[in-house]
Amino acid sequence: MAPLPPLRLVAAAPPSPPPPRRPPPPSAARLASGVAFGAAAAAAVAAAASPPALAALAEPANALSLPTWAVHVSSVVEWVTAMALVWDYGERTGLKGWKGLSWGMVPLLGGAMCACTWHFFYNSESLEVLVALQGALTVIGNITMCIAAYRIFKATQQSSKMVNQVCGRANRKVKHQNETSTRRRYGSYEWMLETRRVAHRAVGTASDRVACSKAAEQTEASAAAKEAAGSCLHGSQEEESDD
Repeated sequence: MAPLPPLRLVAAAPPSPPPPRRPPPPSAARLASGVAFGAAAAAAVAAAASPPALAALAEPANALSLPTWAVHVSSVVEWVTAMALVWDYGERTGLKGWKGLSWGMVPLLGGAMCACTWHFFYNSESLEVLVALQGALTVIGNITMCIAAYRIFKATQQSSKMVNQVCGRANRKVKHQNETSTRRRYGSYEWMLETRRVAHRAVGTASDRVACSKAAEQTEASAAAKEAAGSCLHGSQEEESDD
């Protein structure tokens, strides 16, 4: 029996850390699905870019452009705003004629809506009745606005006539008072002279009153002095008689 080799003790080295994991490469299924999706998208774009599809999406030649639509819509909005402002002015001032003007603007708004509707449907021949309706509403609106403006004119004339009558009465009254009054007109030369006379008279009256009061005081003082002197003489005579 062969002898066994001697045993040796060997120190075990620590295990090395595992290398970082890399993301797995895309599988064949994912690549296939991505390729299929790209092909479908390319086919859809090609179909949409084909002449028949573009012809179906294109608008007719008589379609309105975006700036023209902006002008139409802004005009309608401005007209509605003007109607609201005119009505509010009539409410605040209490003048019914301005409310009538707001009502007179309604037919023209209807004509504008007819025009926008006809343009929205690419000026279709089946809706040409809207063109005739727009013209009729425009004529009616012009007439109603003329009537409303005439009513406002007449109301303004009546109010101004009333104001002139009231002012005329007031002016005639003031003129009559100026003609019949004995007072001088305010600010005139005669009025200034009269004012000075009155002021001098008032000053003279005040000075006279002061002089009179001083004279009275002096008179009272002299009378008191005389009474005191008389009483002194009377007392001395009585003393002499007693002696």
